[in-house]
Amino acid sequence: MESDSKRDMQRKGKVGQEAGGAAAACRDGYARLCAEFGERYGFTAEEKETMRLGILYGLEDGEISKYMKVAPETLKIYQACMTGKTRTRSVRELQALFLRYALHRFGLPETSKKAGPESACV
Repeated sequence: MESDSKRDMQRKGKVGQEAGGAAAACRDGYARLCAEFGERYGFTAEEKETMRLGILYGLEDGEISKYMKVAPETLKIYQACMTGKTRTRSVRELQALFLRYALHRFGLPETSKKAGPESACV
């Protein structure tokens, strides 16, 4: 019996195929970007896969551990290693670092102003 996570990923893959392959090509580009980011920080293959599934597919921790067939505690260890290697304090901060890396790679300007309560939408 297939796990729900694998079915979700297959469904998401089919959506990309139905969109004329453009989404699949974009996803491949982001997968390469995830791999480059992981190599830059010395991630293991498991850590790169963890990051790819979380960032690219938006899977939650439970879904990632089921898909990778690892215990949730093992996934937490991978995440702790990734945050340690990138000197970030949380997975969310790691995601922000990846986004800044992606913006830099694509040559898009980063915002220097930090968002806060005073910059909230009016």
